[in-house]
Amino acid sequence: MSKYKIKLMIPGFSFKYTVKKSLNKKKFKHEVKKLEREFGPGVITGGADNDPAGIVTYTVAGAKFGYSLLWILVLCTPIMIILQEMAARLALVKRKGLSSIIKEYYGKKAAVFVMSVLLVANIATIGADIAGIAGV
Repeated sequence: MSKYKIKLMIPGFSFKYTVKKSLNKKKFKHEVKKLEREFGPGVITGGADNDPAGIVTYTVAGAKFGYSLLWILVLCTPIMIILQEMAARLALVKRKGLSSIIKEYYGKKAAVFVMSVLLVANIATIGADIAGIAGV
């Protein structure tokens, strides 16, 4: 049985994965697709905050403060990982979206309020992204 090494190259991230290959191409392709399914959500989540407005903010903050704010990454990264994992687990276990879960546990008013705040935040983010693309 031969082994194939697959190396994923994602900017800022490198991962090696070994796939055992008996002469069955279907099984090999299944293993590769399985690997893609496992990494897909993580890659999307990891790149989710790199929008035009974010890049402009990072550039300005880096030019103004240099490396003095780098310690915040040590604090923010574990919190972001925990929140993303909790959200994923909640969605997998409940098989419902965030608004349905909030409505179930806290009532319709709370769900409408939270979703309204989320809508306003998303509209503001889209506006900031458009401004970042336009170079404003």
